[in-house]
Amino acid sequence: MRIRILLLSLALLLANPTSAKTVYLLVFTDDNDASIGSSCAQTRKYMSNTFVPNIKRYTNLPVVERYYNGNRFSVTNLNSAISSLNTNSSDVIIFYYAGHGYNRGHNDYPTMTLGVSGTPIAQRSKDLLSVYNTLRNKPHQLLLCIAEACNAIHRVNGIADNMITSFPSHVFSANHFRELFNATGDYMVSSSIKEQKSYSAEGNPGMFTCGFREAFNEVVEESFAGTATWHSVFSKAISNTEHIAMESGYEQTPQFVKGLYVQESFSINGMTLEGVDENDNVVSSSSIYASDVARLRFHLGYTSSKEITVTYRLSNAEKVFNNGNSPQGYTWTVKLPAGTNKSVNHNWGWNTKGNYKPGNYKYEVFKEGKLVYTKNFSLLHKYGETSYLTIDNKTAISTSFSYNGGSKMFHVETDGDSYTVDYLPSWCSVSNKTSTSFTLQCNQNTSASSRSEWFSVKSGDKTVRIDVSQDANRNLITGSIDQVWVEHNVIQYVGMIPQKGMKIHVKFSVNNMLHQTGNIAAYFNFQNGTKLMDYNMAYRTGNGQVTVQGSFTPNYTNCVYNDYQLFMPYAELHCNAGTSYLMFNIEICEKTTGSWRLIQSSSEVKFTYTGF
Repeated sequence: MRIRILLLSLALLLANPTSAKTVYLLVFTDDNDASIGSSCAQTRKYMSNTFVPNIKRYTNLPVVERYYNGNRFSVTNLNSAISSLNTNSSDVIIFYYAGHGYNRGHNDYPTMTLGVSGTPIAQRSKDLLSVYNTLRNKPHQLLLCIAEACNAIHRVNGIADNMITSFPSHVFSANHFRELFNATGDYMVSSSIKEQKSYSAEGNPGMFTCGFREAFNEVVEESFAGTATWHSVFSKAISNTEHIAMESGYEQTPQFVKGLYVQESFSINGMTLEGVDENDNVVSSSSIYASDVARLRFHLGYTSSKEITVTYRLSNAEKVFNNGNSPQGYTWTVKLPAGTNKSVNHNWGWNTKGNYKPGNYKYEVFKEGKLVYTKNFSLLHKYGETSYLTIDNKTAISTSFSYNGGSKMFHVETDGDSYTVDYLPSWCSVSNKTSTSFTLQCNQNTSASSRSEWFSVKSGDKTVRIDVSQDANRNLITGSIDQVWVEHNVIQYVGMIPQKGMKIHVKFSVNNMLHQTGNIAAYFNFQNGTKLMDYNMAYRTGNGQVTVQGSFTPNYTNCVYNDYQLFMPYAELHCNAGTSYLMFNIEICEKTTGSWRLIQSSSEVKFTYTGF
């Protein structure tokens, strides 16, 4: 009886489909690239040292691991690894890539670049979508095809200076692990959306891998409510990555698709136009007079398989209409929801009439920087509109002010109903505006440089340009840093204590600063640009950067300091044992209005320091 029970148990064990399941892991990391290799290596270590051991521990599944880095990081090895993959319908396939990438415009997902820099890019490129579709044809139960790579149109490096984030520890649930690895489906994931970079920081995995790692840990955490799903993992990875990138001052949004990826289709069916006044009443949709229009309303018809954003450009006589919020080189952006024979309306113009000129106009639509639609139209001139406009009896004029500023009156003559003063420089304003004149006010110039700009007076379709200039402020405090040199290993008393350090010598000059207090400071950084931070509340700025500072009060209007000295104890650099690669720059400031103003800054002075 005991033998029969044991045999029956063994038969049941062999019949358990879970025991036949295998996890196949293909990891390609560009460890040799000097710009991202450190981060890629950390990504590979996470997969081999943490991700895989946790799968084995909590699922008891066998994992076949294949890592391709160093000289094995190539398209040839990628193709071979995929073609030699021998799987069955219960297996899990995970493909994970960390390296450079770009988007060549075929779809929304990146093209990976494998191999040695300098090899023609066509020989090193492999579309993530191609890998995904090939692996989908392999027998499997679950497929995860993931790439951490830039997804911009042009090949770029996304290297962050730092990464400010921390993650909690976790207590994992074997049940949640089993839920994930017993799941079915195909997922393709990229670390950023199209036209975005993907970022990494020295000594850390890429920002997406950090976001994915924490998302995975959250979902398999014992406290996670409900069923663990890969949709939850990737959704959390998106929000985690966005947060990590934001903390470091970047934008990065991952994306994923489940199942078949549908290629985008898009076409524009046409555009119709109408003019509206300042109250949004339609003026005309056939013969549109420029003087009747405050804004133009465009009705754009299109068909699109997915929601997209296009840019458009409205121009007249080759001049593009835009403002401070317009995309560079374009007029505006329009979001187009997915659908067949859809239409959207969008406007461009002003809150008042009189800004559009009669003439020929061009409307152009661009998708991903490529022109996809053009339509020409005209705004007509109405009989009896403005026929002349002069300022001080001229059609072009120029004026100038001293650095102190002041005011000047201009006389306006026109047969138009009204006129506007447009494009005023930020340092000018208009007052006492009447139907026949206005006064131009010019602020005091607080710069040591002269300035010039122009503005216009417009009535109907007539415009007079007025050029305005202003002298430099010759009383402004200025200065220069002529030389910076360093003596190392100097012994100097700080208080009653002799300390070893570096003596910084500075030759500088200041002008127009008689009997006023100035400040001179050296600010220390690592040579990679990271600030050198203080840890004992001495020799530091308000935000904790290591600094040594001094003050000066010139006894002459124009004063030269041939050898101003600052002493920096080595102990206050707070460096670890070994060689540190450091640098500092000098800044001189003056305080005339209650706050410090930078007069001059030196270039960086690099040095090495060896701590024991």
